[in-house]
Amino acid sequence: MKRTSVLGVESELAAPGTLGDSWLSADVGDLDGDKDSDLLVSNDGVGTSAAVHVNTLGVPDLIAPKIPKVGILGGVAPAGSKARVAAAQVFDNDANERFRDATAVLKFQINGGPVATTPARWSGGNLFRGTIPGYWFGAIQWWFEVTDRNANKGSSTVQNLNVASAGLANYGFGTPGCSGPQVMSANSVACPSNGDFQLRTTRCPPSALNLVLQSPTADVAGSDPLFLGITLHIGLFDPNLFALDMVSDPTGLGITPIPFPNDPSLVGYTGNFQTISLWTGPCTPSQLGLSTSNALAVTVQN
Repeated sequence: MKRTSVLGVESELAAPGTLGDSWLSADVGDLDGDKDSDLLVSNDGVGTSAAVHVNTLGVPDLIAPKIPKVGILGGVAPAGSKARVAAAQVFDNDANERFRDATAVLKFQINGGPVATTPARWSGGNLFRGTIPGYWFGAIQWWFEVTDRNANKGSSTVQNLNVASAGLANYGFGTPGCSGPQVMSANSVACPSNGDFQLRTTRCPPSALNLVLQSPTADVAGSDPLFLGITLHIGLFDPNLFALDMVSDPTGLGITPIPFPNDPSLVGYTGNFQTISLWTGPCTPSQLGLSTSNALAVTVQN
């Protein structure tokens, strides 16, 4: 260390190993931006001083944080509205309190989909925490990334988490379309504040507009009450029946987003959904060119 400035009256070590006066506080930080640690010491007595010591002999900190331990707190419950808290123990080439200047993120991937990034917060010491929304289910891969104040980035190993779904039940078969049986599913569990909820149907007509019907009542056996030549598995004459658009991509995957508000009164409600598609061209799956998917019962979870 090299003393570069003194505030007030000089008060330092009289000789190596000999204490001429005592310092009551000290703090470490990179004062000159060269990626090593410098020292500030001070006293609170009358006539004493504060001294700044700049590290001119050290080497820049080029060591990335190490993240040897990570885990999900509270165990793995079925999917629902309660977020999953992930924790990480981090070590770095610096004092633990310097982690307050670090930047940390929690990254996760649902069933091989795109990688999502959420901020992770410093929890004191060498601990960080982040959350994964509790409504995701299936195969979840997740990991932490921590960047220290000297821009060195470290990553944990990728963790694997398998979460059971809840409140989703398929039934019926519908009327197959020109690409085969259409299968309806959901990407996550329905619950309050799930803004990512989507209904999905495979083997729809490519790049087309489809119709999704929702009814509180189910027709498990299936029928054709309007004589359209298709099998319906939902209560078509329920007064609370409503319809939603579903747009399919060039591969025939139809998606209907249904963001759920933060409304606890929705918990326990069950809606029955089914997709109806119209096919044009030489293939006619029914007398009017219509097809239907299986039905999906969706119960809003707590």
